Amino acid sequence: MVGDGYRYRPDQMRLADEVRTTFRDGGALLADAPTGTGKSFGYLVPAVLSGKKVVVSTATKALQAQLVGKDLPVLREAMERAGYEAPRFALLKGRGDFLCDRRFDEYADHATLLELDVMDEVETWRSTTMSGDKEHLPLPIPRFWKDVAADADDCHRQSCLFAETCHYYTHKARALGADILVVNHALLLANIASDGGAFGTEGRHLVLDEAHALEKYISEAFGASVSRHRVYYVCNALERKVEDIGKFTARVRGYTESFFEELKSYTTLGAQDVAPPSYRELLKALVSVQELVKSNPREEVNKLSEMVGRLKGDLASFYEPLKDTHAYDVVVQPSSRGKSGMPMLQSWLVEPAEVFSREVLQRSESAATVLTSATLAVGRSFAYPKGRLGFDRFDGSVRELQGREI
Repeated sequence: MVGDGYRYRPDQMRLADEVRTTFRDGGALLADAPTGTGKSFGYLVPAVLSGKKVVVSTATKALQAQLVGKDLPVLREAMERAGYEAPRFALLKGRGDFLCDRRFDEYADHATLLELDVMDEVETWRSTTMSGDKEHLPLPIPRFWKDVAADADDCHRQSCLFAETCHYYTHKARALGADILVVNHALLLANIASDGGAFGTEGRHLVLDEAHALEKYISEAFGASVSRHRVYYVCNALERKVEDIGKFTARVRGYTESFFEELKSYTTLGAQDVAPPSYRELLKALVSVQELVKSNPREEVNKLSEMVGRLKGDLASFYEPLKDTHAYDVVVQPSSRGKSGMPMLQSWLVEPAEVFSREVLQRSESAATVLTSATLAVGRSFAYPKGRLGFDRFDGSVRELQGREI
């Protein structure tokens, strides 16, 4: 025992030493850390002592909350008591967690009678909140939240009246100034897929905790999905921004209803000949809408044609020759009412090796990558995760730390 509430863990010390060495020498570390190792402190202590900026990514919100709510504050206090300057740390969330004042006002003009009471409650919260974070909303997250939350496709900061008080950009600016940045795998991989639109990782050490889940997030981030909800979301955005477009979006909505109803029976993909009967009409309607939006004098401000174009391109990708790099399927969304849900189109990247090696392992010569989990090794070997994540394409040094030996 070192003191009240503390105990010496040899496994944790060995993990910390391997992380420290990897941070110093560069390259990558794969560390299997069984329950009881105390792995979060095993990588956080070298991180805060490294003197460099570090990104820590997790799969679950529970671990995120533990890192920023418990572990990092403990380390900050310990360093300050020891006379060291403690690094700053922050949690970076995605845009969808934050209320967009402009989109809220636009949505309020089109809200249904059934939504007005909830809109009033959100408006009351909006008038007092300092964060705009849905986590602090004192009521269940409303069904229309996605329509009033910040969104990259519908963000026009240069012309926005709320640019100076934007909740998301205020949060982002504060977080990106931190030395230790905590994110989740979904945000990390979505950010990589969008060429670093949210934050940069080059030059930062990267710790991937719960690394056994990485494949799932890579596959989804570099895949595509087309659902009824997504089409309606695009239509809603268009109707709030573009005058006299209602009859065109009405056509899109009509073909959308037919398409997703027919999709229950037409599940074959890969060619237009096997698509649901309404597919071609839906695609034509989206083309017409995109052309109309492009010619709108306010498109330079709205930038909605890109949103429509991505939807159109994703939809078409399921009825063109399918890429060998992806898996494709018609999946049924779960229904909250116990009924059969609505089908949607989904694709996933099959082989994550090239993406992970290029975008993560080889992102910077001076930045190290640490992968750790209680279940990272398979059969006492790292051969499987190394093969799936493209370590054979990585020229840097790779260290390994096996579970039950650390």
